[in-house]
Amino acid sequence: MDAPPPQYEGPPTPPPSATPEGIAKTAPWYPPGGMSVAIHQAQQKARSATAAARAYLISAAVMHALAIPVSLVLFKVIVERAAGRSVSWSELWDAVSRTPGGLPLIVGGVAAQVTFAIVAGIGAIALFRGRRSVAIPMIVAGVAGMAFSIIVFGGFVGLIGGALSVAGGVKARVMPALTYTFPPPYYGPPPYRP
Repeated sequence: MDAPPPQYEGPPTPPPSATPEGIAKTAPWYPPGGMSVAIHQAQQKARSATAAARAYLISAAVMHALAIPVSLVLFKVIVERAAGRSVSWSELWDAVSRTPGGLPLIVGGVAAQVTFAIVAGIGAIALFRGRRSVAIPMIVAGVAGMAFSIIVFGGFVGLIGGALSVAGGVKARVMPALTYTFPPPYYGPPPYRP
């Protein structure tokens, strides 16, 4: 009786490396089946939307903070063009303080842009802690920031900050991830159903 012919097993495969990358290449991760796949996908979508909303709100805070020096420099340039000569900052503040309502307007504009920046920063921190309830206040603050920047103080940079705040609030409104509840014990085919 002859021995069976040897079976071809293919080229030898090297053992996986000890690094996580090597293990990940040889042992792919398979998500759990059924309802948990939908839960996992919803959680991933909610996490990515929350991260994007945080990024928008951080950018909004930076833009509102940048709106202050940019607006002041542009205001100085406009005054210099109207005067036809170079104007120092002390001369500018002296002229603004003599103008009725000039100093309160600039101080109020700076304070408002600082407030919008702080509100956007607080919204980003709240989202980092998982509080999506800040979505509506961020949208309202963004619209107010856009209107204030166009009408009073802040200009185009403040307008961008308000738009980013609105975008962050809209992104934060993504529905929360699904939660899986276990079915009652009588769920299923007739032997388990009353």
